[in-house]
Amino acid sequence: MKKIIIFLGAALAAFCSCFNLDTELTGEVGSSTMWTTPEFAKAGMDGILKYAYTQMSNSSEGAIFTYPNTHCCNRPGMERRGFTSAGVYDCNDRRETPNAGIADFSDEWRSCYEAIHSCNTALERLGDAHLDDKTYNQYMAEAKFLRAWFYFRLNVLFQGVPVYMKSVDNVDCTKGPESADSVWHVCLNDLEACLAEPDFPDNTLTTQYGRPSKGAAYGLRGMVHMWMAREATDSLDVVGAAKHYQDAVDDFSAVADCGYGLWEGEYLDFFKEANEKDHEMILPLQYSSAPGYGDYSALWFGARSTHFCHSRLHPSAMFIDTFRNADGSPFEWTEVPGLEDWNNISVEERAVFFVRDSMEFHSNPADPDNYISGWAGKKSDIILAMAGGSDATPESKEHAQQIWDTYYLDLGNEDRIHQAYLNRDPRLLQILVEPCSTVNTCSRDGGVISPKRVVWPFLRDGSGDAAGDYWPEDRSGLYYNYRKFVVFENPGFVRDCNGLDWPLMRYTDISLYKAEALCELNKLQESIDELNPILARAHMPALSVGSGLNAVADQAELRNRIREERRIELCGEGLNYFDEIRWGTIKETIFQGQDMWHQCTPWMGFVSYNFYYHEWGWPWPYPAAEVQRNPNLPRREGWIY
Repeated sequence: MKKIIIFLGAALAAFCSCFNLDTELTGEVGSSTMWTTPEFAKAGMDGILKYAYTQMSNSSEGAIFTYPNTHCCNRPGMERRGFTSAGVYDCNDRRETPNAGIADFSDEWRSCYEAIHSCNTALERLGDAHLDDKTYNQYMAEAKFLRAWFYFRLNVLFQGVPVYMKSVDNVDCTKGPESADSVWHVCLNDLEACLAEPDFPDNTLTTQYGRPSKGAAYGLRGMVHMWMAREATDSLDVVGAAKHYQDAVDDFSAVADCGYGLWEGEYLDFFKEANEKDHEMILPLQYSSAPGYGDYSALWFGARSTHFCHSRLHPSAMFIDTFRNADGSPFEWTEVPGLEDWNNISVEERAVFFVRDSMEFHSNPADPDNYISGWAGKKSDIILAMAGGSDATPESKEHAQQIWDTYYLDLGNEDRIHQAYLNRDPRLLQILVEPCSTVNTCSRDGGVISPKRVVWPFLRDGSGDAAGDYWPEDRSGLYYNYRKFVVFENPGFVRDCNGLDWPLMRYTDISLYKAEALCELNKLQESIDELNPILARAHMPALSVGSGLNAVADQAELRNRIREERRIELCGEGLNYFDEIRWGTIKETIFQGQDMWHQCTPWMGFVSYNFYYHEWGWPWPYPAAEVQRNPNLPRREGWIY
């Protein structure tokens, strides 16, 4: 941790384009001058808001996570830790012997505390800026909201951290951690002050868009209560848990009273620039398509076929299997015509269903169009992998050949597997670039739109202007690709200049929280009434209490349906990991109940790397560098320091 000094001019120009910074201020102005005039105070508050959201965690494992403007609350790092997405790079803390010194922990710690100390400085110095009362009161409330936001985040991840309510020098940051409950109350106290301030606006939808508001404060306070309810439940405090859940319901209801509400259009349309200022957006991280002010999210989610992006994050195969059929029934691979034997063959052998058409032709070495990338380019390579790889026995190879001869359709394999993604929850095809489809996309900035076929193995490079295969970064195997957050038919798009605002908090998130809290209070019908408008927007059948296909018989069934909805609605947004640790479901979902799991192809085979579950993997360890510097921070059991 260190005492943060904010600089204007060139430093602030590097931040995202939020809040209309005064570009006439040039040079560097240190903290001693920052709070002396209304103009400097405004620039200082704008700088805190930008710094707080954009500098969260470098997450430096892998080059993609160190691009400018990707740090923003460590969205890619958190998203790949959850159930909904997988990353090209594994998480260091999920290795067999995880180390407390990895960058994820120290970056998160440093970024949060730098933001907190900036807030503390503002709270101490705003009185020197000669502000009018209304502006002073609003800025004070914003600083308290941000301080609560980052203590909330620290407490979620580390479960008990040192608390500093005044700005201090780095050498004086030697406090020991307070209990998680104490930190929650720090958050509650700051948020209570925000909500009691008459000059803190209900919303910032039409004026001062992007700044914190009472709606955001109610939302964050409700989230604090959801965590406190979880901890009360763990300690068997049934009465305390019920109180926190009710407090959360009250806070989430107040968000709507502040003017926020559900997006009413198609799911994917919300994630377009034209709609980013809808009343769904409670707290945005703002971007502009101007050079230097854009977001890099398309770079993480896109492919080489979409403006030469990198496909570092992709929907996990386990998550995609949770998307229900359009009638609300669970999806089963065995119910897809032609895949009735899905469960009767090994996971490796299921690869035969995903192979592109005409592999007999493409396996001909004399074919000049047969561009092979990676190991899985030829029919013989695939059959060998189905048999178990280079160590396969002759019997396994013979059996794999029999599987190929039995199930592969030289003309029809693609159509058969494509049926598995049709007639499902409509959001599936808005989130996923489904296998065996064709998408029109521009591969390079300023290039030409051309059709790209989503087929495997990858034979024809689709990263140029001509038609070809949809070309991901990693072509060693088949992994799902995101459509959400990816730009397709826009030749003028520049991958580094995505102007789409990122939702740090949006109303669907709040509504689903409210449905969850009501469910935990066993108010099933009220919970369903909160959930059904989201299902209706998705064109999925409404739920009811009782028996039948789209009915829930009890609290446990409804709880699972709400969790399904949170995963689907919020996938890719960097939130699922926080849900999974709050629910205690990481081993059940991400690790499929096992101590070791792996990144999966759609058929759950062809492992690229393994990762390991540790009972002590959460809460996070106090960073090794901080433990060495601060004698009052303890080492956490299980971690290598």
